[in-house]
Amino acid sequence: MSTILKELSRNLSPEVIQGISGQLGIDEKKTNAAISAAAPLLIGALARNTSAADGAASLLGALTKSHDGGILAALGSYVSAGNFSDGLKILGHVFGPQMQTILQGVAKATGLDPDTSSQLISLLAPVLLGIIGKENKKQDFDTQGLNGYLQKEKEETWKIDPESMGVWGQLLDTDHDGDISDDLLSAGTKILGSFL
Repeated sequence: MSTILKELSRNLSPEVIQGISGQLGIDEKKTNAAISAAAPLLIGALARNTSAADGAASLLGALTKSHDGGILAALGSYVSAGNFSDGLKILGHVFGPQMQTILQGVAKATGLDPDTSSQLISLLAPVLLGIIGKENKKQDFDTQGLNGYLQKEKEETWKIDPESMGVWGQLLDTDHDGDISDDLLSAGTKILGSFL
């Protein structure tokens, strides 16, 4: 399993999951399931973005300036604050113009309504960047190193269920001319709860 997912699982204690569930108004089982579906998608999107030099430089700058892993020491406070704005900005950078399509896809896959799905991923994105930022502090990545790290993490993450992850890849690369709703539902069902 990828080190990012291991670190995510370690940091998302039952208390933190309970806090996220309370913030979103959903039960803990649905919270765990949605995180299990969304985390690999975010890792895949970050890996895709860092395959371009400017994308890697942009992410490395964000990690150095704002996401050094400090969030992990205060996850309970972060969740209880319910601030989605930072996460939404991250999602805008990561997904670009595909953001709404991808958020709707995650909602279909997890069975959550689009607003709740968007809020959950917005909470999750800064936590994932904090994990990557913590690793950056250890390894002092340059752009090539960061890209190599995330490509490896994507490969390890997507080994969980290659068929389902292929559907997420299709969503990331979609040109919006096809409907993959049924595939998304199938993928969501297969990978829910796969690492938490």
